[in-house]
Amino acid sequence: MVKKTIATLILLLLFVTSLFATDIKGHWTGRFEEQYDIAFDFKVYDEVLNGYTTDAEGKTHHLYYGVFKDDELSFTIDMMGDPVKVTGKIKDDVITLIFNMPDHPVSVELIRTN
Repeated sequence: MVKKTIATLILLLLFVTSLFATDIKGHWTGRFEEQYDIAFDFKVYDEVLNGYTTDAEGKTHHLYYGVFKDDELSFTIDMMGDPVKVTGKIKDDVITLIFNMPDHPVSVELIRTN
């Protein structure tokens, strides 16, 4: 009886924990270098991050090699014909992204807008 109770409590704890997992699915917006409005649409399946970004000119760029795990994300996008590695973290409903540009890293904060 005690073993069944403990097993049930463990399963319940795992279920409740999964309910509070951070969800980044949706539409997020921010400003790149304080000049350009950008938008991201993220989708997550298990730990695989997919989606796309729309730049200030309305061009769509798909994310690839995307991973989302433990409130951290990483992906690659093409910017001006070159692949750029992007890393980030979500905290308090704000995603902070670091674009690892060839000459200098650029930080962008995104907020959910849907």
